[in-house]
Amino acid sequence: MNFSQHIGIRRLDFSEGSIVSALLLIFNKREAKFSYQKVWVLYVVGGSVGLLSGMIGVGGGSLIMPILILLGYEAKRAAYAVSFVIPFSTLGGFFTYLSFVHMDWILLGVVTVAAIIGGYLGDLIMHYRLTPQQVKKLIAVVLILLAIKMLFKLL
Repeated sequence: MNFSQHIGIRRLDFSEGSIVSALLLIFNKREAKFSYQKVWVLYVVGGSVGLLSGMIGVGGGSLIMPILILLGYEAKRAAYAVSFVIPFSTLGGFFTYLSFVHMDWILLGVVTVAAIIGGYLGDLIMHYRLTPQQVKKLIAVVLILLAIKMLFKLL
């Protein structure tokens, strides 16, 4: 099995996992029966998600968000935690990518400003307009769209 076939299998596994996570977020109407917040578990989850997302080239937020929710964290609390962590993991990927390609700094500047404005507006909407249940459903829809995109990319 060559490297590209191996990555394709990993992406297929990730797509399947995303769909399962999304379905759990949509159809699981029960409140969490437990809240598992031991620090060592969060280190293991964060490290595992970072390793996996680095291997298959996807953002870790789409993996760690449903895991945190299934561990008993409220959807909004998990979203804020993931929002804080994403810039650090993304910056590492950015510096690696920067060593391989020529960067279009104007494009980077425009996209950065747009992302900051969009992030601020998204935070306002999530904080003042959405319930935790609506946030769960929104995350599920994003996971399904991501899985569909990855499946079409494999074809």
